[in-house]
Amino acid sequence: GDHRDLHSFPTRRSSDLENQMTAGLIDPAGEFLYFGIYGDPHRSTPARVVKISLDHFGRVQSIILGKDLYGIGSAVIDPERHVGYFGALYGGAASVDLEAMTVLASFALQKEDSAFQCAVADLGHQFAYFGTSTGNIMKVRLADLSPMGNLTVLRGEAGFSCAVMDLQGRYAYFGTQGSPAKIVRISLADFIPKGILTLDPGEGKLIGAFIDSAHDLAFFVTGNVPGKLVKIHLSTFEKEAVVALPLMTAPAVSAAIDIGHRMLYLGVDDHPAKILQVPLSF
Repeated sequence: GDHRDLHSFPTRRSSDLENQMTAGLIDPAGEFLYFGIYGDPHRSTPARVVKISLDHFGRVQSIILGKDLYGIGSAVIDPERHVGYFGALYGGAASVDLEAMTVLASFALQKEDSAFQCAVADLGHQFAYFGTSTGNIMKVRLADLSPMGNLTVLRGEAGFSCAVMDLQGRYAYFGTQGSPAKIVRISLADFIPKGILTLDPGEGKLIGAFIDSAHDLAFFVTGNVPGKLVKIHLSTFEKEAVVALPLMTAPAVSAAIDIGHRMLYLGVDDHPAKILQVPLSF
């Protein structure tokens, strides 16, 4: 369908020490935005979390997560407790009181190849499930940020890059960054795989996953050029359709969806960077 580039949006430049903004959260009241700052393990620059006021779109505060935590790649929020959980490089994570902007707890497994790149939290916010760059899923108890299980799903191939959970909290779906990509369905009740769906050639490097509960669908956005939107029927765990996205000169690296208004937003890694607005016609 038709699409348009969104050029005229406000931007906020961070300091030199706060580059590579990655995983983002927004508080339930819509007052503040929180971004993970990647940091640099080679320069001993730790990861940070920066708080931005949406009222005046200004930086409020930033905090260091800890000296052993680098490379924030995922985040989930407990909206009732106002706590954010940030997954990092080397198998580490930290919980942050988003109101006080203080670190509550953290751990670092110090595994070189175990970056926490995507995450979902269960409905009661008892556990979070972090997908790693090597194809593992780590189950973490949120109350004290304790690792509770480590499920090896993929071996010797590209790991996980996006995740989403159905609204009933029964299954989580983890998409990979391989080409073609795979989608893994995990039963959260017993923490075991319940199927792996391999997509077709040209459907790889998944960058976003979204649930449309009203239609029993999940959407996965690819990061290749040309980009594609893959529709998965949740009940049957089968691919229902693939929609070609507008032709882009560079790959999309992030995505968000407004299900109610049937609108997809893509962050495109172009120069300058672009946000693409794509109406969904199905």
